[in-house]
Amino acid sequence: MPVPPSSSRPVPSAPRGGRGPARGTMVRGPERPRIPTRSTEESMSEHPEAPAEAAPPPAPRRGAVWLAAAAAVLVYALDQLTKWWVVSTMELGQVVPVVDGLLWWQFIRNPGAAFSLGESITWVFTLVMAVVSVVIVLVLRRVRSAAWALALGLVLGGALGNLTDRLLREPGFGVGHVVDFIAVPRFAIFNLADCGVVTGVSLIVLLTLLGREPDGTRSRDRDGDRDRDGARDGAGNSAGTGEQDAAPAAERREGDHRG
Repeated sequence: MPVPPSSSRPVPSAPRGGRGPARGTMVRGPERPRIPTRSTEESMSEHPEAPAEAAPPPAPRRGAVWLAAAAAVLVYALDQLTKWWVVSTMELGQVVPVVDGLLWWQFIRNPGAAFSLGESITWVFTLVMAVVSVVIVLVLRRVRSAAWALALGLVLGGALGNLTDRLLREPGFGVGHVVDFIAVPRFAIFNLADCGVVTGVSLIVLLTLLGREPDGTRSRDRDGDRDRDGARDGAGNSAGTGEQDAAPAAERREGDHRG
């Protein structure tokens, strides 16, 4: 069988003494090992879980937790201080004008929710605020977004402020009446804890509408990753189907050739 010219070369005659090959003979050169190559689609089809590119590292969790704690402490402290000031300096039902026709202080004790709803089920509001506080603390363990941390901290501070009133104020533990004093036209009388809760919930709604997740990512980024994963899976399945279809075709051609 003749040797391909690309893998052989002429070797000059050997020196006297009988060493080496004869003049004019062809010596087979060393063959280079063939390195198998695989296409990118084949590699992705075999390992679909491997991401196309490394995701950016999330923001440090400790900073978000500290931000939420600071917001909660600030709201709680301001709420309790203002309530202490109202109870110490005002009589129940007293009205103190602040901005004529727009804002005034009016000291009331509220056993229910806003607009005096649920006055006979005070213990339900106590339980709800306790559950909300625990859930927020648990959620904060996976929060990476500063905006989410701020929003949850505001809600947590407000919930703890009113929960303190429910637990420690008259007429008894768990059924205490919340101190409200901020009054505006055609609206319920409220306090700073309520302001923290409303502000925090509004910020959460805004972040949700903008597609911002608590871990700092965006919803559309996750949708894009799922689309890329689906495209890679489809490409891998197409490549596998093509190989399966090519094998019987090659066998048929070989049979025709033999026949």
